[in-house]
Amino acid sequence: METVHLKQHESGSGENRDDDSETSLSDCPYYVDKQAYRLYVNLADFAATFLPLQQAMRTLDSAFRLYTPDNVAVAFNGGKDATVVMHLARAAMANWCKQNMTPAKLHCLYMLGTQEEQFSEVTAFVHEQVSAYDLAAVEVRLGIKEGICEFIKGRTATCAFVLGTRRADPHGATMEHFEPSSKGWPCFMRVNPILTWRYHHVWEFLRHFRIPYCCLYDKGYTSLGSVLTTKPNPALREGEEGKERYKPAWKLEDESLERAGRLPKPK
Repeated sequence: METVHLKQHESGSGENRDDDSETSLSDCPYYVDKQAYRLYVNLADFAATFLPLQQAMRTLDSAFRLYTPDNVAVAFNGGKDATVVMHLARAAMANWCKQNMTPAKLHCLYMLGTQEEQFSEVTAFVHEQVSAYDLAAVEVRLGIKEGICEFIKGRTATCAFVLGTRRADPHGATMEHFEPSSKGWPCFMRVNPILTWRYHHVWEFLRHFRIPYCCLYDKGYTSLGSVLTTKPNPALREGEEGKERYKPAWKLEDESLERAGRLPKPK
């Protein structure tokens, strides 16, 4: 496992109390999300020691420059990877707003399955995040393709969708940081800022910056799907039979077992 050594912050969501950070915030226009811009400043500070983060922020800075915030949306389903890219996108957009002296809201597609399939904890977490960060959200229950069509509708420019895809994910091995949509889909650009991140990079980032994540990850879940296909990861089980408990997701040592709690879809 690659170890990333970062200075610990005193508070969450990338906030710190450095004089340099406060100075940079003092000249922020009123419409810039100062917490998100503070995170951007801190991310820039640490990019030299965390190269995957450097690539992620370059990708997002390019996405907002090329497509502008009105044509960029983050796909958010409450999972750990989606949570990372949502906060990285918040930070990058705050920088875009400051540099271009233009207000903007972060667009978000949040994908929720049927009530029978969706973890109630995931649904609650998604709604909390949308409210907490004042996201311009479109709720999608029919599927990601339908959600993308809904977002694109009425827009004349090409749209970009920020995804939490990593190399270890199904189909992630052949992706690039900017990947055009597939045949049969609407025309858009997939943006994959954390494509080269490993499982432990995700948790290093979330825990270092004390970013909120879904509570299921503290109960042994390492990869979230539907209720029907997701169980706590057996690699995190401890204790004798009948009294077993599960360690939190960030304690998984063998990242190749990230999806060990995922079950085949029922026929």
